[in-house]
Amino acid sequence: MWVADMDFRLPDEILAELHRRVDHGTFGYTDPLDDYFEALNSWYSSRYGFTVDPEGVTLGAGLVYGIHEGCGLSPQGCTGKIEQHE
Repeated sequence: MWVADMDFRLPDEILAELHRRVDHGTFGYTDPLDDYFEALNSWYSSRYGFTVDPEGVTLGAGLVYGIHEGCGLSPQGCTGKIEQHE
């Protein structure tokens, strides 16, 4: 037997944010808020020492779209294999 996260009441801060999103009424792919880019910059600057210009970020709703867009950045397109590096 184990305890799952749904066995506990969510913190009020999370419930409030969920209510705010539900009240917004839009549940599709929406544009990110400034908080998203702040988190993105924090992550990249702490790991790689550079910041990200939000104007240079292309948002996509799926892996295939992301691969397609990434291939378009190369003059040769995607002619080889795609690798993930950590």
